[in-house]
Amino acid sequence: MYPAIFHLSRIIEAKKNLTTICDVGGSAGQHFYQFRSYLPAERIASWTVIDLPKITAFGAHVASERGAVSLRFSTDIRAAEGCDVLYSAGAFQFIGDPFFASLAALSAKPRHVLLNKIEIASDGSTFHAIQWQRHQGGYVVSTYGFDDLLSRMDQLGYGLTDHWRIGDSGHHPIFRGLS
Repeated sequence: MYPAIFHLSRIIEAKKNLTTICDVGGSAGQHFYQFRSYLPAERIASWTVIDLPKITAFGAHVASERGAVSLRFSTDIRAAEGCDVLYSAGAFQFIGDPFFASLAALSAKPRHVLLNKIEIASDGSTFHAIQWQRHQGGYVVSTYGFDDLLSRMDQLGYGLTDHWRIGDSGHHPIFRGLS
């Protein structure tokens, strides 16, 4: 959690205006609630969670009950259009190639992309597998080689700013747009 908070804090403090954050796969706002005591709330204009319909409906209900007025919810990746930070923790591998296509389709891309808790293949290969869950069916899980991930982000105009690894929990790269 610390590296994500560290980089988010630096981005927020460096920006003259208020910051907008889009949290892809952010569930019912878990990162918003976890990070808010560590980040300057007065400098965050909005924190938008992009997730599945049932999750966003529940999250909006909870946010309303808690009075979290800067927390918003969407099911559409276009909600990330022009945001300052696109953040995703643990959801990237479930989005995979559609993530790159969705990011490419945005006319105003996020200035920064922070991918936390993603699996990187130790042998450098990129592969996709089907994960099957009883009563939910199967879905594609993507694992990328580090060089492939860097190349794909570079094609979208993002350069690697930092990268860290925490035990066996995966890699954590942050990218900055090349203006």
